[in-house]
Amino acid sequence: MSYTEGTKREFIEFMKSRTKKFAVDTIHFCDTLTGSKSCRTITFQLIKSSTSTGANYRAACRGRSKANL
Repeated sequence: MSYTEGTKREFIEFMKSRTKKFAVDTIHFCDTLTGSKSCRTITFQLIKSSTSTGANYRAACRGRSKANL
């Protein structure tokens, strides 16, 4: 699929906001879970993976190839 510059920027911003919302929603969900030892371990991993999704997407958007430099 081909994007024009306007729609590409819109898509990037949409994905940034969507990944951020996913991370925040996951954190709110994890706050509702019980505090057992196994639940804390799984919750920690779930939060790490949900927040890294957005961080990795943002890093990929900032990345530049050698040809672009």
